Amino acid sequence: MAGGATLAANKIQSWNGYSEAVKDGRAQKYIMKPYNKLTGRKLNVRTTAWCQITVVSDFYQTKSVTKYTTTAGCTQAMKWYKNKKRFKKRGTKPKLAWHVFYNFKNPKSTTRSTHTGLVIGVNGNKIIVKAGNAGSPGHVKSRTIAYNSKYIVGFGVPYYKQ
Repeated sequence: MAGGATLAANKIQSWNGYSEAVKDGRAQKYIMKPYNKLTGRKLNVRTTAWCQITVVSDFYQTKSVTKYTTTAGCTQAMKWYKNKKRFKKRGTKPKLAWHVFYNFKNPKSTTRSTHTGLVIGVNGNKIIVKAGNAGSPGHVKSRTIAYNSKYIVGFGVPYYKQ
């Protein structure tokens, strides 16, 4: 059986290309609907910045972690990791399926995050991150970026099952 990090990385990769576009519907069905079931909410991809929800839905569906926050907010999720002492600063070389937090609006910030995703690959000083709500319109897609990029605030280390 694969470890939790592998399960999480594989799940988010399986959602590649899912879009918030109404005609697509896969993001709503396979990401938002399970998240809403978990939290008792009634959110949808057209009215929600769903990058953090994509990560939470992944954790919930794969049962890959033993603890996680169900918040829909990137900054709130980052604070959760900090409170659990499971947060690593920018420049730390991440591992598979670490939770990455960005701040594209204020790269100097160490306390706020504007976007998030999961690390699905590490190659030298570059990481490949898969995130929901990436681009416009929002899709689940990959980004390659240096792990010490000024836009990365840091990384949450999930409580993955072995």
